[in-house]
Amino acid sequence: MAVLKVLASPISGNYSQLPSYTLEEIKNADLIIGEERKITLRFLAAVGCREHEYRLLNEHSTDEEKTELMKDVSSCGTAILFSDAGTPCIADPGYDFVDMCIKAGMEIRTLNAVSAVTAAISVSGFYAETFLFAGFPPKDKADRLKFFNHMKNTKQTAVIFERPYALIRTLEELKGVGKKVSLSINISMPDEKNYRGTATDILNLLPEGIKAPFVIVIEGKK
Repeated sequence: MAVLKVLASPISGNYSQLPSYTLEEIKNADLIIGEERKITLRFLAAVGCREHEYRLLNEHSTDEEKTELMKDVSSCGTAILFSDAGTPCIADPGYDFVDMCIKAGMEIRTLNAVSAVTAAISVSGFYAETFLFAGFPPKDKADRLKFFNHMKNTKQTAVIFERPYALIRTLEELKGVGKKVSLSINISMPDEKNYRGTATDILNLLPEGIKAPFVIVIEGKK
């Protein structure tokens, strides 16, 4: 199965700040996807991969070009997507491309995640020019009901946290929200796993008795 890894790169543009494990991932990748040619070439030189195959994805990329790029990714082992600086797909090109890759059945993972919020959004494939960080749902039953009702009515893509033992309960509550969700478990760890679909879809895929750190992204409207 092809794997697309979404790389959070230093905002400073100083790629020497990337940790050694990330550099190793980049060197082992089959394809690098950057935003602009000049910066992509500088990035490849900085990480010691001048000869690496690369493609570009930016605000000027057409749907046809994205489709061709998706085919390139599906035919290789591992591709890495990065933007000029920071985390791709958040007020940055790429979310719709990630969406295409998810729909094509590819595995999506984070790389060099520095924030659970931005990492989870970047692999969700959801529109996030703006988004709502809703934090932890309240513990009180009535307040919790209001919280999930707000998740149902907001038009923004929303990010929520919850304690590991409350994963199943939270997904059950999200059934009533009626939107697609993206669930990221163990972000940046070797066993990271990302699921997308309805809350019911995801509940049917999860291993029994699962208990792990997670982040949930709820799809908004463009």
